[in-house]
Amino acid sequence: MTFQLDLEFTQAAPEVSIEQVERLCSYLEGKGWVKATVIEAELKAADPDLSMNERVIRKIAECSDGRIFSYPGSPGYKLFTPALEIAEFERGDSLWAAQITRMIERRTAYRRRFHRCCRP
Repeated sequence: MTFQLDLEFTQAAPEVSIEQVERLCSYLEGKGWVKATVIEAELKAADPDLSMNERVIRKIAECSDGRIFSYPGSPGYKLFTPALEIAEFERGDSLWAAQITRMIERRTAYRRRFHRCCRP
């Protein structure tokens, strides 16, 4: 028995420039945790032509080489500076590790199932 998954991805991952990373880092300077919706609203208010949404903000943080701090379930985004509290870092690190573990376990379960049911 062969299975074919018909997956259609309609939206490519956003592309991010160094200018966008710098803009978000500058925006976060001196602020605490800021939710993506607030970042989007305030940056768009300053520049209505700006293409900014939660996916773009997440990608900017991902491309920031660790300068923009967030983690699964975090209260938003924050500039990673020496003022970052150790407890904040430890919590984020722990939650990232837990998410990675869950993702690996899920992938392993899929691969097991694939080999049991989809391979002769």
